[in-house]
Amino acid sequence: MPQPEISYALPVSCLEVSGTVTETHDTILGEITSTPVATVALHTHGIDRNQVLQILTGTFRDTSLALQLTDDGLLTSADAESTGQLGKVVVGTVGVAAALASIVAPPPVAAVAAAAVGAIPGLELAFAYTAPREEEEEKEPTPDQKIAAAYVERYPEIALLRAQYASLVDEAVARIATLAEGMVAGDPVRWAAGAQIRQQSELLTTLRAELEPLDQHFATWRASTITTHATQYQRCFSLDTLRGAGVRVTHDEVVFGGNADASVRFAWDTLGVAVAMEPAGTPNKVPVETRPNAVIVRLPRRIRLSVYERVDGRPVLRQEKPYLVVDSACETQVVRFRRSLWAKRSTKLGFGDLGVLNSYAVGSTSSATALADAASQLPKTVSSNLDEADKITKDLSANGAAPAASAKAATKSS
Repeated sequence: MPQPEISYALPVSCLEVSGTVTETHDTILGEITSTPVATVALHTHGIDRNQVLQILTGTFRDTSLALQLTDDGLLTSADAESTGQLGKVVVGTVGVAAALASIVAPPPVAAVAAAAVGAIPGLELAFAYTAPREEEEEKEPTPDQKIAAAYVERYPEIALLRAQYASLVDEAVARIATLAEGMVAGDPVRWAAGAQIRQQSELLTTLRAELEPLDQHFATWRASTITTHATQYQRCFSLDTLRGAGVRVTHDEVVFGGNADASVRFAWDTLGVAVAMEPAGTPNKVPVETRPNAVIVRLPRRIRLSVYERVDGRPVLRQEKPYLVVDSACETQVVRFRRSLWAKRSTKLGFGDLGVLNSYAVGSTSSATALADAASQLPKTVSSNLDEADKITKDLSANGAAPAASAKAATKSS
């Protein structure tokens, strides 16, 4: 009879780099700038469902198993129970009127519930930077002159009026400063200067009130000459992929290995984020295997993750913290579900947010007690079965005597 099998995945820590890149196009100056805002988070996923749990059943055991897995195949709990039935079968076969030995059919997996795992907070970092602009040689006209010329071309009258009011405001501010300086120096006519300052201040208030809507008009026009486009990106790669990328960070640059995954390169080239892991660890290959009544689990290891941001083309360390992670460099352990022909055995496993085993409970009843219980039922069973056998014998004798008497009567009459 085929045995039920359940496929599951080993947990793997992954880095998720999410970001928005905003491109700004200045139509007046002809410049395009790129500004990314990125977030790095640490999650646990099940990538490959390449491990198989085989549920063994048999004639002499009651078997039950309840599993809970995430949508991507990570184990979240396991509850297995095996009750030996050998004692009951022996008792049943002693008597003449024995029942057939019960065969335990393969039970369905009781509770395979899909429970999605959310973003595990582990590594949270957000930042923004402006992509470096190439240095341009000083030349005429300047950017401000280009902008002013474009505004004059579009709104000549308003531009002229705005320039006049701006000039008047500057002159009023300069006159107030000169008068105030004389009063501080002890000018004999300081009281006359005070009156002039009040007069110039009132004039300055009027000039600024007239200039404000003109500045707003200019600001609105300037904003219309700048277009923006935002694009969202997301890249997710495991710590095994990060190790294979061979990321090395120096004072001036981020260097990748020749076989670096495209996602790791994209995080730096487009989103301006690089992550380094220490220690990188040595990967251990876990065989793809079918394990009867056993599962394999990973033991977490501690590493340090360093997150770098690109500033003016150079990596700048923004965060460095230790974390517990799971990857191919972790050690593994096989956990078996206990079974017995005579007694009751139970095993309960619990798994945490990292997908690693964080609770383990076993239970059992004494085999000697199970044998004693079976033996205590033997006298009753034997007595019952002997009575049943004696009854069957009497019934057979009675049924056999009647035909013989009928045969003799028939002979005499003939």
